Amino acid sequence: MSSNRTIIFLVGFSLLLFALGIYLSVQAGWWSGQESPQSVDSTGSPQVELPADILSGWEGYAHPELPFAFAHPKDLTPSTFTDGGAEIVLLAGKEPGREVQIVASVFDNSGSLTVERIQKDIPGMAIDEPQNVLIGSARIPALLFWSNDGASVGKTRELWFIQDGYLYQVTASAEMDETLAKMMETWRVE
Repeated sequence: MSSNRTIIFLVGFSLLLFALGIYLSVQAGWWSGQESPQSVDSTGSPQVELPADILSGWEGYAHPELPFAFAHPKDLTPSTFTDGGAEIVLLAGKEPGREVQIVASVFDNSGSLTVERIQKDIPGMAIDEPQNVLIGSARIPALLFWSNDGASVGKTRELWFIQDGYLYQVTASAEMDETLAKMMETWRVE
């Protein structure tokens, strides 16, 4: 009889530990989809906490006014400015073609972005190999495609999505495709 009590005690104790582990995981945000808290540096500026697999050679960027943040390679220097009501973040490297541009424009239309919708607003825009993707920890629906301006930039990787009343148009040179994919994995809504 004593061995049955021991087994029951061990099973009960194991279940209790398992339940406690789940509770602590949810509280820590591991399963709930919550993002890790934003930290600040010594100057009080917001910093993006980076996934461990890309810490080396990357740093965080948090937009000073709009609610987004992401990580990028350290060799890309970010600058932020406004042009005609659009917020623009330009990440530029020292080598030609090593840049990413993010344009955020107020967008009061609802619904998702489609190739047809973009081409209605921008007739003649080249949209090749369109794909619906989800970006960042918030799993934001986005349209990913190749384009070509036929002029100075040439073939570009485009990622367009709607977030919090803004249309985001992210553009990078074809050579920056893998880097752009990693950057957008780190996209966070603040």
